[in-house]
Amino acid sequence: MGQKVLLCADSHGRDLSWHLKDRLPTYETLGYVRPGGRSRQILDRYNIESADLGKDDFLVIMCGANDVAKNEAE
Repeated sequence: MGQKVLLCADSHGRDLSWHLKDRLPTYETLGYVRPGGRSRQILDRYNIESADLGKDDFLVIMCGANDVAKNEAE
């Protein structure tokens, strides 16, 4: 496949990679979604590095709501 799109998200990103795959058929879409996850868990370096993104690929980050809900936002 060509370019990749990696989605790293909390529950707000649920099913979004599936919808992206439907709308971007020439892209390889990957989703790492962790419902209830906090930013430090979602943005874990391994999750991003294991996707082996190149300079022409995309990383979509959707997180932080659980940090705010738990009063841990910085």
